[in-house]
Formats: sequence, C-alpha cells, structure tokens
Amino acid sequence: MYWTLAAAIIIEVVATLSLRASDGFRRKKWIAPVIAGYLASFYLLWLTLSLG
Repeated sequence: MYWTLAAAIIIEVVATLSLRASDGFRRKKWIAPVIAGYLASFYLLWLTLSLG
C-alpha cells in the first residue's frame, strides 16, 4: 500500500515538472508525459485508497 502511494507521489511530481517544462503546452513533446503521468498518478492513488 505504501509503495503505491510513494509511486503516485513520485509520478505526480514528475508530471508536474513536465507540465512546467511544456511552457503552457507550447512545447508539444511534453504533452504526452504530462497526460500519462497524471493518469498513472491518479490510478495509483485510487489503487492505494482501495487497498486501504
């Protein structure tokens, strides 16, 4: 349970840094890591809450 929470936090931090690097979605190559990161983070958070 704690491993999935830690992974969700780390992935969300990476996705947030990618969002800042995208410069308001002006740099197109950063859009995929932002979307994938937030989707993975929310899934892991949901998984953490359902396991607890």
